[in-house]
Amino acid sequence: MQEYVTWEKVYTSTYGEPNEFDYENFLQFLPGGGDGNFQSSQDPNGTVIYDIYWDYTGIFNIDDVNGDFYSKYLTLDYDYLGNEYFIMDVIDDRTVELFHEPSGTLYRFRGKGYIEYKLNNKRGKLRLSKEQIKKQTEKISLF
Repeated sequence: MQEYVTWEKVYTSTYGEPNEFDYENFLQFLPGGGDGNFQSSQDPNGTVIYDIYWDYTGIFNIDDVNGDFYSKYLTLDYDYLGNEYFIMDVIDDRTVELFHEPSGTLYRFRGKGYIEYKLNNKRGKLRLSKEQIKKQTEKISLF
């Protein structure tokens, strides 16, 4: 989830009960210890990455779904606002689906602004130095 500057909502199912998450159009996942930090925004779809205003912050956690190799549990723990729970499925390298069990709503998000973290196969080193990654992460957290 941290390999993109932000994830933009590209689909909301027509089924499911209306809920507060319906209004969130961008998610950003930042590295941070065991659990990571996240931000979310209600800015309109199509907003330029650098112009996004982050309305909410919190901590996220991803756990395995027992017996399902392809699905994960995603918990968004909003500062002062409670938690949202999803079952997350990776559709492809840049698309994820989040199923919000309490409302029965399915959301699809697409990554924007790819950040390269891959290893160089020849030496087993990061293609970007740790210092470069840290600078990118600090820059991202300023959005």
